[in-house]
Amino acid sequence: MFQGIRTEFFKTHTASLGMALLSCALLASPATRADNPVNASSQAPDFARLGQSAYLMGPGNSTNKISDNWLKQVTFMKEVPNFDDIAKRIEGIVCGEDQNKSVLIIGEPSLAYVYLFARLAGPRPDSLCGSDMWHAEVNVSKIESGHKFVGEVDEYWNNYVLAPADRRNVVLYFTSLTSLIGIGSHSHDETGIEREYVANFTSGRIRTVAFIDKFQYNELARSSNSYVVEAFADKIVLPPLDSSTASFLAATYLRVLYPALKVAPTDFNFIVKNTAFYMPNRQEPDRTMSVVNALVRAAGKTQQSKPESININIESKHPYDKNTREEYNIEQNNFDLLTLEFEQFDFENGYDFLEIRDAKNGNNLLQRLTGSMIPGTKVGPFPTSHLKLLLISDPSGGDNKGFKINRIYGSKVIPHFFTHEEVRRAVLEVAQVPNWLIERDFNVIRNLQGKLDGDVVGVAEGKRDLVRLAKNGYVAGRTDDKPVATVLLAGPTGTGKSYIAKKMADFMGMKLVTMDMTSYKEPSSFKIFQETLARHLTNTPYAVYLFEEIDKAAMEVLDQLYFMMDEGLFYDSFQRPLFARGAFILMTTNAASDVILKNPNDPQLRKYVMEDLKKHFRMSFINRFDAISLFKPFTDAEYFQLAKTMVDKKIQRIKENFNWTATTDIGVIQFISNYGKSPEFGARPMERLVESTLGIGIAEYQLNREVIPENTVLAFNKLPEPFQFQISVGTDTLIYQVDPTGNLLLQNISPLMRTAPGRKLQKFFESIRMYND
Repeated sequence: MFQGIRTEFFKTHTASLGMALLSCALLASPATRADNPVNASSQAPDFARLGQSAYLMGPGNSTNKISDNWLKQVTFMKEVPNFDDIAKRIEGIVCGEDQNKSVLIIGEPSLAYVYLFARLAGPRPDSLCGSDMWHAEVNVSKIESGHKFVGEVDEYWNNYVLAPADRRNVVLYFTSLTSLIGIGSHSHDETGIEREYVANFTSGRIRTVAFIDKFQYNELARSSNSYVVEAFADKIVLPPLDSSTASFLAATYLRVLYPALKVAPTDFNFIVKNTAFYMPNRQEPDRTMSVVNALVRAAGKTQQSKPESININIESKHPYDKNTREEYNIEQNNFDLLTLEFEQFDFENGYDFLEIRDAKNGNNLLQRLTGSMIPGTKVGPFPTSHLKLLLISDPSGGDNKGFKINRIYGSKVIPHFFTHEEVRRAVLEVAQVPNWLIERDFNVIRNLQGKLDGDVVGVAEGKRDLVRLAKNGYVAGRTDDKPVATVLLAGPTGTGKSYIAKKMADFMGMKLVTMDMTSYKEPSSFKIFQETLARHLTNTPYAVYLFEEIDKAAMEVLDQLYFMMDEGLFYDSFQRPLFARGAFILMTTNAASDVILKNPNDPQLRKYVMEDLKKHFRMSFINRFDAISLFKPFTDAEYFQLAKTMVDKKIQRIKENFNWTATTDIGVIQFISNYGKSPEFGARPMERLVESTLGIGIAEYQLNREVIPENTVLAFNKLPEPFQFQISVGTDTLIYQVDPTGNLLLQNISPLMRTAPGRKLQKFFESIRMYND
């Protein structure tokens, strides 16, 4: 009746199968293993236990489902023979005759080892381990999680890692050997669970393959835990992937998993070449595969036609038989994708299953279902025109109803050919290049000066330098490997050095990475600094980098930054070179503040500042900046403009947070301008005074009158009395007083700070960070 659909029904329900399954269950039981002198190496692992601490990577001849995290890798790596020389060497150890069946993979921190593991777990057609070998990745976090008392980690290891794998037909994989080191260590013991791990594989109780970053390997090999890496039967250095292998991996990945998505061979080469430039701090195949996955996400659901509904009738017995395997086939050659809709699904959870397999492509397992589902649940779509459903029940089943399918949905794959422009955009987006650079929309740079002038008060020299260097770095384009620009922002506290960096990043649509260098003023913090900056350069290569108070940093930190400014290279704690050519680097300093405060309008000011900077930095370090911008104290006119800008922003936040519409008269602005100015402390006293002047009025009204409802109009006015203001809420008014003495103290300290004792006091304040940028 339904042409193109063929339904077949097979049953196998024999006593011999039941006995076989029962025998497997007994062999898998730790309680019977000691009493049963059988060849343990031929036994399957105890998946009920092993599943508590491991993800199944490859199925052997098991019906257990591969972990979702590994399914894609294992599926497409069946088509990639590039790792087979290394795979054969590994298999010769883990499936060989020697007692110690362990291999340590040493390589770059990339996905290359993941794909090697997936190739081993496939399994390979000519695998030395045979098709009945299981492969499982041990979840190290499960070993550590929730174990607070001495011995708990050891107990967990024995019960959920060793016991289910002890002399069984399974290879245990550890994707990060270093994450195992020290777990479960005691206060008087330097070693953790790694000692059990080593003892287990050297005694021949488990087969294992582990990966370690080559830089971490060198560090571990020189430590007190060096015995761990020396215990492996074989150590293999995984070479970095070359461009041709990365291109082949990406092409195979799309062909096998997303056959509807097409990328030209020349564009695969384009991806490999350009990711090397735009993402130099990531390894292959990570950077190429990240672009391919971005293309897959961009294609979305456009790769299939609208599903067509097809009525069928496939169902099990209700209830289904115990201890049986029933097979059903669904074939529809007119479609490329099939989705199943269950009218009924009721299986004994965790014991009975319905497997969905791809009968067109080697019966690969697509999904494994158990438990119950509500009527109408859809499963899929599955990328095949021929599905095999396999019902598997255990000997102790109950009265579960089984399944019934009355409808499926078929779709045609619509090929999508990615254009070169789509590929180019994907490369740049993954590298986090700003969208305006991807679009080549230089209006962002064209309008940068105007936007900074409209938001950042004063500091004309700083704005001019940043705009000039942005034009040169982003529009003209640097032809060397140095950062886009490197600028030192020097001046007293509160003059807008940090603020202009934040606004520049905001106006250019770029991420701002801020590092407080007072956290790295001790030599002991140098390694933490290396690790932190290395992580930022790897994950966010195109960003504005702000190094706050660079003069506080340790000399080792400055030396490291010296090379980044000069060569565009930053070396992490393992001496791996990381490129910084996408970074726009800004550094702030309060050094030379006294000079700027004393001589703000002196024609020789820059000369004086440079002489003072030499007291804090080496001349070779100073010479690496593209510009040194001086931030002078605000003039009276700039203080008034600053007061107006701050009040406007406060009013905007009041509207956003409370939905009140607020206004102020000129007297309020003038009051804040007069009492908020401070040459030594810049804009921060004024910022506090803005909060007090408006905030106290709102607080006094709500405390003395009533809560202010939304959509209310507020008006603030300065009264003739020195510190009196009036707040109007609708037609009601309230007079309140503002005490600016906190800011007056700062203002009156200014003459004191110009004396010798005052300068000594100021340096003390700066040393304890009371008034720092």
